[in-house]
Amino acid sequence: MRSRLIWWLLTVGLAANEAPPARPAVPVDKRVRIQPIQVCSDDGLDRANTNLVLFREETAKIWAQAGLNIEFLPWLEFRSSLFLTIEAAVGYPNSFMKLAGDPGHAQHPDPTVINLWFVKSISGGPYFGLSQQTIPNGADRNGIAIANLSFPERRDVIAHELGHNLGLNHTTFGASGETNLMSVSRQVPATASDIFPDGAGLDHLNASQIAQARSTSFTPTIDAPVITQQPISQMVKTGSSGFFTVSVQSPTPHFLQWFFNETNLLAGATHAMLALTNVQAANGGSYHVVITNSSSSVTSDVAVLVVEDADTDGDGIPGGWEWAHGLNPHFAEDALWDLDGDTMINLHEFVAGTDPNDARSCLKVEILASSGNNDVLRITFQGNQGKSYTVQWLDSLDQGRWQTLANIGSLQSDAPIAVTDPSARTKRQSWYRVVTPAQN
Repeated sequence: MRSRLIWWLLTVGLAANEAPPARPAVPVDKRVRIQPIQVCSDDGLDRANTNLVLFREETAKIWAQAGLNIEFLPWLEFRSSLFLTIEAAVGYPNSFMKLAGDPGHAQHPDPTVINLWFVKSISGGPYFGLSQQTIPNGADRNGIAIANLSFPERRDVIAHELGHNLGLNHTTFGASGETNLMSVSRQVPATASDIFPDGAGLDHLNASQIAQARSTSFTPTIDAPVITQQPISQMVKTGSSGFFTVSVQSPTPHFLQWFFNETNLLAGATHAMLALTNVQAANGGSYHVVITNSSSSVTSDVAVLVVEDADTDGDGIPGGWEWAHGLNPHFAEDALWDLDGDTMINLHEFVAGTDPNDARSCLKVEILASSGNNDVLRITFQGNQGKSYTVQWLDSLDQGRWQTLANIGSLQSDAPIAVTDPSARTKRQSWYRVVTPAQN
């Protein structure tokens, strides 16, 4: 008997079809906990799912049809260059079965928590995702892998792969048609508003699918607190206020406690709203809340407070710029990375006003010379709004001091800059460079 199912997800066009039948709402009385795991290279520089996308809203809305509360645990990372790309077929050292089946791959110690690895790609497809298939009335199978190919359009891919762990496949329990979550030929929602019962009514689950999904060890009845609204990361200016909020459902009275930077308990921070006033650089960092009742406890997602105009990690770059460009405002080492491979580290990209994620955006000098009686040597580069520049020259790299050829004041808009050197004909050799901001 096959114990897993590997498939190729297809995108299909919209066709007219009848809406799925209405059915009574199922109360949210069971939960599924999922452990997100970001696979990265051995040195941690090359990472899958760099934006840490989880399609939370879509996954929660789809599985609410089955009365399931989807709880994503805090992110973990798994450093393994071998598994950045995995194989769909068995027999390879980097196969999905090895990733999900062998220990030591950042799995959660609780076997009822579903492990969700994000990898850069899955060979043999193209595949958006793979999962281990639970066989109804058999052993429950744990493990999902999602490839970068899924982002940003495949909004229901995590929900679909989760369905396989919960015992659903492409053909049984009435899985068919464009609106059913488990159908290979389903239509993928463009937004959460397309998901059943709203809009186009997509990713519908029928009564048989719901009954099966609720029957596995991955869907225990809720007795612990359930977080229905997670705290959200935000960016504020120095001196302003920031707020984190959480919404909780619990069958018994519960207690809340907020923490800062993982382990620092915030005295008196025991309410659903955490208010931070007169924010300073020292307040920048990560926040989460632990909710406890008489049965057990649950930990919220980590939310990050970025102080926009402060250099919280001391790397020379304000937090707002790092946040806007996908860097970590609380990790100084990323200032020395060159994300786009244009030879400019992120710190220099900030100073120059260029885009650290676009190799075409960099401070690059070109020298053009014309021949003839009117020799002209022109130094050109792309200037950026708000930046000032000094063009300098030097006749020997071994000695001497850089001399100013021209100063360019703060630009009102992005514009190409050209500077000529009228004395170029009299120089045996010269080196040129551009410095920003302008040197006095």
